[in-house]
Amino acid sequence: MTETHLVHIPDGLTYRLKEGSGSPIVLLHGLTGDETVMWAFLSALPRDRPVAAPRAPFASAGGGYSWVDGEARALEAFAAASRALAGLIKTLGSGRPILVGFSQGAAMAFAATAMQVVEPVAVVALSGFLPRGNLTGLRGKPVFWAHGLRDDRVPVETARGDARRLGKAGALVEFCESNVGHKVGVECLRGLKAWLADIENAAG
Repeated sequence: MTETHLVHIPDGLTYRLKEGSGSPIVLLHGLTGDETVMWAFLSALPRDRPVAAPRAPFASAGGGYSWVDGEARALEAFAAASRALAGLIKTLGSGRPILVGFSQGAAMAFAATAMQVVEPVAVVALSGFLPRGNLTGLRGKPVFWAHGLRDDRVPVETARGDARRLGKAGALVEFCESNVGHKVGVECLRGLKAWLADIENAAG
């Protein structure tokens, strides 16, 4: 793992932080994950930015942690975690973040943005899904979605339909597919790195 340190927010989320300058990137793990599992994606991220990886607030029945208390997939199920995430981002104090979520973590990123609890520059969904509910808060948001053609947890047909829903809601979606399972293929990691560079250039 790259050099990081663990941060505890009283009555808030615990997260692992890589120091840097500028607006932060926040990594949101999937179901049963924790604050350590998302660092595999670090090579695709802008090098000098601060990166925070929080631990979801609910214990998962399968071990690890979850962004919802139970198995619900509606936007409102992510409300408590979204408020906690907003508190974490406020402590970073470095401007609007980019949210990068894997699987359930992608749903968390969409929910926090759609409910306008968090106001990110952009959202990255890796092998993710879109919660049910009002997506108005995602209008105009750049979204990069990477998905595996052989994903047996979130079928690619589901992801394609969710991406279409995002587009209809006004999000600016770039969708990348690769011939992998429930993970991110090399081609899409390269695409993500280029897309993030474009986002940074557009932000000036």
